[in-house]
Formats: sequence, structure tokens, C-alpha cells
Amino acid sequence: LSLAEVSVSAPTVINPHCICPNNQMSPQTAFIAWNDSELSGWYPKHCILSLLNKSGQPSDVALFFTGTRFIAWSYSQQQPLQPTPYRMVAHHMFSALPPPFCHVGIDAVVYVSPRTDTSLVFLMCDDKYMMWHLERGTAVGVVHTMGVDGKFKGLPFNRVDTAVNLFKTDTDEVALFKDGQVLYWSLDQDLILQGPFNTGTSSGTREADVFGSLP
Repeated sequence: LSLAEVSVSAPTVINPHCICPNNQMSPQTAFIAWNDSELSGWYPKHCILSLLNKSGQPSDVALFFTGTRFIAWSYSQQQPLQPTPYRMVAHHMFSALPPPFCHVGIDAVVYVSPRTDTSLVFLMCDDKYMMWHLERGTAVGVVHTMGVDGKFKGLPFNRVDTAVNLFKTDTDEVALFKDGQVLYWSLDQDLILQGPFNTGTSSGTREADVFGSLP
């Protein structure tokens, strides 16, 4: 699992102490699970989702996905909540996943609108994505093609390596990464807010500098 540590102007995406319990980090530290396109044949897809409570605040649990399995990790206990990983197709939360998600796993997962509904997420796999209801374990709508239709119509990426919510107080935005580039996408307006630009560089505008120091 490749992790990049960045500080964002948002609630903690992944509690850093579940990874580095003795490291004093900013409370706004986010861990991004990287899916390197060049290494996709060697490593399974992987991503992280920090579960939110009903009020939209981080809960005590994060889901770590790798391939077609996942674990639920407790921040407070500093350990998984179960002895072995769940098979996604055998767990009620994901047992109804359609192809290709059920066969190869998930590249990225982000909340649709963490301000209004903490059960709805976007699951992304290769060039496909779909809306998923975590509590019901069901799809909301159909499987879409990245950049072609649905909420991400017009996106210049035909797939994403990873993604992260930018927990705003008044809008729903995500940062989408692919092949060393990042762009900011509005889930309210379904359009690009900024980018794409290269990570590891600074554009001097908006939140560009947030990811300007990525390795």
C-alpha cells in the first residue's frame, strides 16, 4: 500500500494515529492510498474510506480496501475489528456489487455529499464508476463510464488512480488524481474547478499548494 501524507483544509480524512501512533501530526492530515497506473499489474487496487457519523464528522472506523477484500480498522483500538479481511462479495455492505467492482476491487471511493448524506459514496474502478449506498448495500442508479456520462461527464481523465473529498462547509468537491496529475471537481456543478496540474509542483492558486509537495 502506497501512502502519501498531505495536510488539507478539511476534517481528517484518515486518522494519522492509525498508521503512526507515536507521530504527532496536524489534525488535518490526510492519507491518500495510491494506485500507480504503471504498477497496476503487480499490486491489487487499494483505497481507504474513513467512515463518517450521521453529523458528517469522522467516526472511529476506516475501511481499508485491497483487491476484493477489506478490513474495518478502529482508530481507538489501533487494530482491525475482525481477525481476517472480509471478502467484499460475502459482506452485506458490498455483496451486490456488479462487475467490474466485484471482480477486481476499487481504485477510489469518495462521498457523494458528506454535508448531506454520509451513506452515499462513489465507487471507481478502471473507467467505470457508480453511486453506492453503504447502509443498504445497493447501487443507486447504473454503472457509468468515467468522462462519458453521469456526475463525471466531461472529466478529462478516463480513470482515476485515487480520489479524496475536500470537506468544504458550503460545497461538495473532490480532488481526482491520475498519472501524477490532480484536478478539482465540483460535485454540485459537475465540472472542473481547477486543473489538471502536476502534483509535486505549485500553481499558487486555490488549493493547488495542498498537493504541491506530493512525492
